[in-house]
Amino acid sequence: MSFYIKNGDEIFLRYTIKKEVIKDQVEKDVLYELLDRKLFKRVYQAKIILTTAPFNEFEQIEIIKKSVDVKLKTLISQDIYATADIYQNKTFKDSDLKCLLIAQKNKEEYKFDAKWENVNKEFSLMNMNVVMVRIYLRRTFINSKDFEEKRKLILDTVSKEISELETYTN
Repeated sequence: MSFYIKNGDEIFLRYTIKKEVIKDQVEKDVLYELLDRKLFKRVYQAKIILTTAPFNEFEQIEIIKKSVDVKLKTLISQDIYATADIYQNKTFKDSDLKCLLIAQKNKEEYKFDAKWENVNKEFSLMNMNVVMVRIYLRRTFINSKDFEEKRKLILDTVSKEISELETYTN
């Protein structure tokens, strides 16, 4: 708690990170760009919906994402700083530990919820896992034409991995 009091958001971002985390000039430049709200621009996005049967496919998607990161690092020599991001959003976290109430016992009878269709919706949602894979580009481009050229180079560089990701999209 005392660390947070001494390091509110502004102080943490402007001083602590710069002093404790930043190792080189590029990281320092990126920090100041973020502080000035000069955020990375998205160049690619894939929305993948997995059901419980292929939940283990998330591991394969992570492997593809790591391959994308490796290939994106090769573009730094061309002053292209891009990164991939993966976000997994399970509809019901810890669903294996939870249950849905279908009926309640009332004396010797069972009473069913009047909105039976809601139970069916909840069951189907329990079988979903939404994964977002995105590629972002640092705003080192000078105009829209420059952005499109860098975007094309990024997508060409990771086209094999994008094709693999596309096999998972609906």
